[in-house]
Amino acid sequence: MRRLRHRFAWGRLVVLAAGATFILSGCDPQFQSTVENGIITVSQSFLGSILQALIAVGQEASNQTASAINHLAPIFA
Repeated sequence: MRRLRHRFAWGRLVVLAAGATFILSGCDPQFQSTVENGIITVSQSFLGSILQALIAVGQEASNQTASAINHLAPIFA
């Protein structure tokens, strides 16, 4: 159930961003550009943060695997 809610939350964010762009089509071009650049900047920083977190998790898992191998190597030697 929680996963379904999470999926809908992402959908709402996408619809909100797309709707904001559509609604702003009749506004001043400079204002429209500012809002669109803000949406782009926020999405890039958000995705960059997610990517950095995934890289950190991968490095941590790699370090733990290497540590386990180092501890087990003398047993089999």
